[in-house]
Amino acid sequence: MESKTILTMTCAWCSKDMGEKDGKGVSGVSHGMCPSCYKKLTADMEIADNMRSYWANLNAGAAR
Repeated sequence: MESKTILTMTCAWCSKDMGEKDGKGVSGVSHGMCPSCYKKLTADMEIADNMRSYWANLNAGAAR
């Protein structure tokens, strides 16, 4: 009988424990992103996109 292997899931951003899953032959730690860090990252990206658009529009107006 094959022994069960377990992967421990950890957030790569904040190191929060995200549980375990079947490692399908591999054991150890795997990294991902927890929902809290994902939400913060996407909010930060939206702010950065808005700032890039603001400066691009401002500079386009100055070139006229």
